[in-house]
Amino acid sequence: MTRSESTRFLWCQKAVPLALLALLFCFVGSRSEAQPHTGVTATIISVGQVKTKVQALGLGARVKVSTLLQGKQYQGYITSIGENSFEVTDVTNWRDNTFSYSIVTRLAGHRAA
Repeated sequence: MTRSESTRFLWCQKAVPLALLALLFCFVGSRSEAQPHTGVTATIISVGQVKTKVQALGLGARVKVSTLLQGKQYQGYITSIGENSFEVTDVTNWRDNTFSYSIVTRLAGHRAA
């Protein structure tokens, strides 16, 4: 092995672990930025408030629901009201979404005419 080959080999031995370490930090950093913080904040409404509002709106009401799960927002019509959850059907794709009252962070809507 010549001197240039041994130097190249030593350089690769040091560079590869450093590159892997840098990739690991990039992955960990981007992972934490991609998911919003889902801790309890002052804007979350109580389970009782959600349940009362859903019952007041009633079946057929057009609603927008925001949840703790990745801050997602759903739209549709209330099609079922239960003791621990309610169901909203999205009319664009006819998908039923069931929500536990405890994961709802925001509920806005109006009664069907």
